[in-house]
Amino acid sequence: MSVLTISRQLGSLDLEIAKELAKQQQLSIIDKEEIEKKLQEYNVEKKNIERFDERKPGFWDAFSSDRDIYLHYLKLAIFEYARQDNCIILGRGAQVILENVPGVLRLRFVSSPETRAQRLQEELKCNENHAYKLMMKSDHERAGFHRFFFDVDWTRDELYDIVLNTGTLPLETILDVLTRFIDGIGKKLVTERNKNLDDLIIAQRVVVKILYDAKLPIRFLEVRSTEGNIVLEGVTESHSIVSAAESAAKEVSGVKSVENHLSVVVHIGS
Repeated sequence: MSVLTISRQLGSLDLEIAKELAKQQQLSIIDKEEIEKKLQEYNVEKKNIERFDERKPGFWDAFSSDRDIYLHYLKLAIFEYARQDNCIILGRGAQVILENVPGVLRLRFVSSPETRAQRLQEELKCNENHAYKLMMKSDHERAGFHRFFFDVDWTRDELYDIVLNTGTLPLETILDVLTRFIDGIGKKLVTERNKNLDDLIIAQRVVVKILYDAKLPIRFLEVRSTEGNIVLEGVTESHSIVSAAESAAKEVSGVKSVENHLSVVVHIGS
């Protein structure tokens, strides 16, 4: 009953460790292809998945509604994968999205630039200069992705439970350390995690129901769920939209009640 997230530098042996850990602990790996498949099931356009996936978006992307669509559905996907238990989620800001969920083990793998470059040269059969260019581009894109979507520095130690240097620690030691941590997550934390995720999933489903299924124009929409009891906050332009949002929220499976705190702000001159 384990949920892990892995944040990694290119050339830090992340996939190798994830595969071995998944084999030992009988965990599924949620990678780029798996998340892309899930986002397409939500009808997120493939061009937008490719546009935003662990990349530093362009200046104008900050003003695009596609940004919010991608982020809201990415959150829903991460929450739903985590709720399935027994998985390792690679990248995609999962360590931030699941930051306040108990019982999730958030990992970061690092190595020195020299070690990473050497590994890339061996893996890709490329020269040192090309390896360093790939590393710099990857680090730049991932830093930009985290800054753009979550306003965080992805290298911040507080985002992780464990940071491991794969250039100095043997694979066996790394796996032993991680196994001990996984075994240390008790049933109480698993119960708390699943309860927390149930509420996060319901709240996020309400968000996408209101904004993208019902297509209601609500700004700064925030949804909280406590055992299916929903609180809506945000700003819109009419009382009819407020009522429509409440009705849409009640249609979401798992919603027991709706406390509607949406505010109506009428434009001057309307």
